[in-house]
Amino acid sequence: LFESEEYADVTIQVGSEPNAKFFRVHSLILRTRSPFFRSELLKYATGNTKNIVLTFNQPNISVGIFEILLRYIYMGRIDIANYNVPDTLSILSAASKLELPDLCTYIQDYLLTFKKDLLKQHFALVNRIAKDFENLSAFCKEFLKKSPEFFLHDESFASFKKEELLDFYAKSSSLVKPIDLWDKLIEWGILQLKLTGKNHDALGDIVKPMIPYIDFKRIERVDFFQKVRPFRYVFNEDDYIQILESTLRDLSSKSSHPSSHPLYNPSPHPLHHPSSHPPSHLSSHPPSHSSSHPPSHPSSHPPAHSSTHPPSHP
Repeated sequence: LFESEEYADVTIQVGSEPNAKFFRVHSLILRTRSPFFRSELLKYATGNTKNIVLTFNQPNISVGIFEILLRYIYMGRIDIANYNVPDTLSILSAASKLELPDLCTYIQDYLLTFKKDLLKQHFALVNRIAKDFENLSAFCKEFLKKSPEFFLHDESFASFKKEELLDFYAKSSSLVKPIDLWDKLIEWGILQLKLTGKNHDALGDIVKPMIPYIDFKRIERVDFFQKVRPFRYVFNEDDYIQILESTLRDLSSKSSHPSSHPLYNPSPHPLHHPSSHPPSHLSSHPPSHSSSHPPSHPSSHPPAHSSTHPPSHP
């Protein structure tokens, strides 16, 4: 019956003109095999259905994917091994919308049994639909615990939706180095600017939801001033000052003798703004030497204010 329009009594339009495709189908088969179509057909009066045209308005389901599922509805079988992982995930997502639970279970079992390594390579796509599928959701949660960096280094990273990235930062930020979270957030934000044609003034609005999940106190001093400070314009002023003060305070507490290695390293760092006042432990005038005595040689003992041990670095 799938190949024949004989006794077909319903027309389904998939897609929009001029690329729409029309399928002549049998309402009895659709009602029996798919709760989704049963509900759709019940919207029409009983009786002669020959003039019914169902408009299948699901933008995430292409004509090709719909035809694969329609064949499955008629014939009860599908050779899922013929499709790559992205297409298989699209079939799975569409099968869920058409309320085909047996097919959804079969596809999940197939992917997790035979394609687990490929699922990792396409983790962003898997994670995008996993919330609707118990087995895939469990796989994603376990994988994120063991290898959260896969999410940040996924080949489709640029296509992540803000909600997807926010969900990752909210759930997994404690498992990833804060500087890596920051680097990838800025990279993703700049990619969004290019995709949307917005200027850099919009970067702050794009990355703002994820920033609270980055623990800036755990970022090393050099990384903070080289990688975070150049993008300080994405913060509002009060938040940046608070982060800066918290970061510096934490770094100071980690140093046994903060005066022995100042937090602001003078040049060569281009972003350094040296203070106009010398540190309090240094004299503001050069030492004077008596004319009757030559300059003293350096003491064999370290100055009292200096540590006898090399400074510890945060």
